[in-house]
Amino acid sequence: MFKKSNSLGIWLAIFYLYIAWGSTYVVLRVVVQEIPPILTSGSRNFLAGFILFMIGKFSSKDKFPEPKEWLKSGFAGILMVGIGNGFVSQVAKWVPSGFSALMSSLVPAWLVLLQWFWGKKPNLIIILGLILGFLGVASLSFSNHIALAGYENKFFLGICLLLASTLTWAWGVMLQTRAALPYSSFTISGMQLLVGGSFSLIFSFLFEDFSAYHIQNTGYFLHLSTKVVFGYFYLTIFGSILGFGVFSWVSQKANPTLVSTYTYVNPLVTIVLGNLLLGEAFHLSMILSGGLIIISVILITLGKNKS
Repeated sequence: MFKKSNSLGIWLAIFYLYIAWGSTYVVLRVVVQEIPPILTSGSRNFLAGFILFMIGKFSSKDKFPEPKEWLKSGFAGILMVGIGNGFVSQVAKWVPSGFSALMSSLVPAWLVLLQWFWGKKPNLIIILGLILGFLGVASLSFSNHIALAGYENKFFLGICLLLASTLTWAWGVMLQTRAALPYSSFTISGMQLLVGGSFSLIFSFLFEDFSAYHIQNTGYFLHLSTKVVFGYFYLTIFGSILGFGVFSWVSQKANPTLVSTYTYVNPLVTIVLGNLLLGEAFHLSMILSGGLIIISVILITLGKNKS
């Protein structure tokens, strides 16, 4: 079963997802201090979507998708990128990066529940994983001391938004899998990012408070610090363009169980980098609760493999 996951290229791709997607939570926390969160999410994902769509169009010679295919992939993109990534970007202003990464690792749990809703009953190992995962989230709910200074009153809302983001991401994955569009993975990822990014940009221009970021000033980007400019392009290039491109490629080449390991490695990478680069503390409550969540994801992954 694991024969096709033995090549060096696949392992390098998996390792890239560990580091690149694990680091994006840390970089995102820096960027949203000077660029509005939803604008950050929408602009970088729209740009990444355009580039991936062009790669798919010219490398695979995919025909231009029909309107109904845009609707199918676009709705998944709104759920995953517009809402899912948008909420994560917003919460990055309120809580440490490691906290967001731990909560985001719950995607496999939501996938199992959605599959259960559609008639695929989980086995006992998976059910145990679900229980541990949501116990971990419940225990985190009482840890508002983890919130960034000045945002303690946003802590519970942050938990709700992160739970919603993981649910919408899992829902989008389910819809995209069922859509079975006849295009390359790059074209499909590009479609999702284009529509999801557009959704975020429209939402940002209609509802986001730009005044707090001095965006009205002429030459706004000249006011950004070097680390924020670097961080923004890091998120766009390494997190979105290369991240989604590598993920699309390795998902076609490797065993899904191996690919899914990024969901419980990313939080570990984020916590370590957050401590080293941003001075985020190792809160005991977050470590214990996070341990439950990571163990739950491992059990769910093993349970699905056994099934």
